[in-house]
Amino acid sequence: MSECIKGLISIIIPVYKTEKSYLDRCIASIKEQSYEAYEVILVDDGNEAVYAEGLDGYSVLDERVKVVHKLNGGASSARNAGIDAAKGDYIVFVDSDDRINEGFLKSAVSYMEKYNLDIVFGGYQVEEAERIPDCDNIKIYDKEKMAHIKEFFFSGFATGDTKELRNCLGLVAPWAKMFKRCAIGNVRFDEDLILSEDNLFNLYCLDNAKCVGVVPECWYLYSVVENSICHTYRKNALQEINNSTKAFKEYLKKGNPEFIERENAFRHRMVKQLSSLLQYYYCNEKFDGKKPIKNIRKFLKDNNYKGINSKSDYILTKGYRIIRTLSKCNSATGLYVYRSLKR
Repeated sequence: MSECIKGLISIIIPVYKTEKSYLDRCIASIKEQSYEAYEVILVDDGNEAVYAEGLDGYSVLDERVKVVHKLNGGASSARNAGIDAAKGDYIVFVDSDDRINEGFLKSAVSYMEKYNLDIVFGGYQVEEAERIPDCDNIKIYDKEKMAHIKEFFFSGFATGDTKELRNCLGLVAPWAKMFKRCAIGNVRFDEDLILSEDNLFNLYCLDNAKCVGVVPECWYLYSVVENSICHTYRKNALQEINNSTKAFKEYLKKGNPEFIERENAFRHRMVKQLSSLLQYYYCNEKFDGKKPIKNIRKFLKDNNYKGINSKSDYILTKGYRIIRTLSKCNSATGLYVYRSLKR
């Protein structure tokens, strides 16, 4: 990162072919903030020349907006470029088709300063549904309790120790939170990963953090874009999930013994991975491969789903509970039928 300016917030926005109306709305939501000590870093991720020139126009209109031009490398590469260019004491990530709620910046900084936090997590809204942490006030995770919040980001599910996050599973993304510069340090997004790179980024930042907080406020407005990578068929989904699984195994090897049930946490993470594999690959209407049930059965065997402890403390929705039960029973046919009917 570049030289730090105390009190400044660096808002990093990767941009690749985003419709102008969405980007205008995104930037407008930032300009409406009462906290004005910020810089907006628009990262041009290899857009065509005319589009890139249009991004430069935002910096002409407002000196707080800066544009970083780079070759196309994906969202992780763009976020990393934004981190390297950031001058703020605080870092915030926003996707170019989303918005932040009024008061987010001021509120987040207030919590960071009052409780000496390294990271603070808020809630978010998806369409009309608010996903807000279920706590009356801020919940603090210090060094003694850090393992609980790490387990949430590792497994993707809340437990009894993080039950206030049971309806906020989207918080594994980089948005709806504020990072102190020291929490990020040398951590960067893994540019070789397509899936779960945000989970890993958060986990490594938590390794750097001494104290984090969760607050019951809606800070982020997430837009569902149908043609985004999160909502479309992916022909390389199996390889992407295998790469993600390997990266999380590497994370465990780097010395994180505080997970009391880290093997079970890993297998519950694989429940989420399996759900994605079914939804965006084997049970997707665009899947044109052969023998999906046979391949699902092989995936179950390769990842030892029989070893899942279904009596553990993880809080799963009904759909995930069904997938966990079917995978534990090695029922590839049941999984295929259930996910196909769910579609």
